[in-house]
Amino acid sequence: MRKGIFWALGGVLSLVLIGVATFIVYTNFNYGPRPSENGVISKKENEFKQKEFRRLIQFLKGGLKNQGEGWKKTELMIQNAYKQIDEPEEEIEFLKARLKEQPDQFLDMIRFHRVGEIYHKRLKNFNQAKQYYILALTKYEDPSSLMGLSEISEVEGDVHQAIQFRERALKKMTLVDTPVLARNRAKRLMELSSLYLKVNRKEDAERVFREALQLDPQNLSAKETLQKLSAESGTSPKTL
Repeated sequence: MRKGIFWALGGVLSLVLIGVATFIVYTNFNYGPRPSENGVISKKENEFKQKEFRRLIQFLKGGLKNQGEGWKKTELMIQNAYKQIDEPEEEIEFLKARLKEQPDQFLDMIRFHRVGEIYHKRLKNFNQAKQYYILALTKYEDPSSLMGLSEISEVEGDVHQAIQFRERALKKMTLVDTPVLARNRAKRLMELSSLYLKVNRKEDAERVFREALQLDPQNLSAKETLQKLSAESGTSPKTL
């Protein structure tokens, strides 16, 4: 009986914690500091935002171990809050600790990818970034980690490897049932086409540019590039 009451109270506590955290995020975005008329957030407004998200992170961490299955949602909220503040080392420390404290097949993929992304985008430590992107891929063939590895390979001058990673990523990015997803795939296809051009694979580049244009017909950059490629190869631009 007591055990049942304990779990019931734990469930209520989880709902309360998530509800309060959601309220904090909601009020911060809807009633907190807004950008000035020219769209620029002032230093004071940015400090307010940083302070509020740090409070949210500490609040959520305090209840992270007392929520039963609710901990997954809470951790994801903490990760999202960390993205709003400039504390990369602290975020890495948190994610590495969670990998040890509470392993989870799906969340481990997200954690590894996020650590890799921080090393890649914010700390510019490409060696560490690659290690964590690869660890993420051991959990799931994640397109985002493959794209990260492709970007690093391109920066390091290995265009052929960059192409291989992007081709693998695009095989996973098959969902295009909304305009946003279609445009995102078109953008990634154009990036792959540009890599093909770097290694003189013009036919592949033209083919992929056409696919991108089918997904995003209003993309002027794709149209112009495809017209140029068609003129060089003598291909009819009838699909434009």
